[in-house]
Amino acid sequence: MGIDNGFLYIRFDFAGPIPTTAVPVTASGEIEAQTVTGQGISVNFNSDGDFNTGAGGEGIDGIDLFFAFSLEYGEPPYIYTNYGFPDGDIHHHLGHSDGEMGEGGPGYDYVVLRFLISDFTDYFPGGNTLDYGGWSEAESNLYHHYAFDPMAPGSFYVQP
Repeated sequence: MGIDNGFLYIRFDFAGPIPTTAVPVTASGEIEAQTVTGQGISVNFNSDGDFNTGAGGEGIDGIDLFFAFSLEYGEPPYIYTNYGFPDGDIHHHLGHSDGEMGEGGPGYDYVVLRFLISDFTDYFPGGNTLDYGGWSEAESNLYHHYAFDPMAPGSFYVQP
């Protein structure tokens, strides 16, 4: 992650290329035959330092900012941030802003996203170190969480 010229940049690296079409999975042992249809990945910040406000999530509580890369294979990705979660539900937010994809994406093993900080300044205070966490998940035609991987929590200094 980094900040440059009023944008927050986030790079995600993957173990292999991001699929461009749905991925069939053959049955094996306890795993049923299915098709992996998409994936999502997020980085989430607790920007007020209060674990009792905001939303809950994997690896972090008190989520005030939710940055996401959401992809249904074969469709353009959806890049966004949601912020302000008044009732603790990650799906109920006070604000939304679309982000942009730079380098990488489907067919590559990485993606670079950028978000205009002025869209969510109140939730991304300069001069502070914020806690973050996140997760990556893949969805199949049978399971919402075909695969689910939490991100190790960390902290990020927001330059003023």
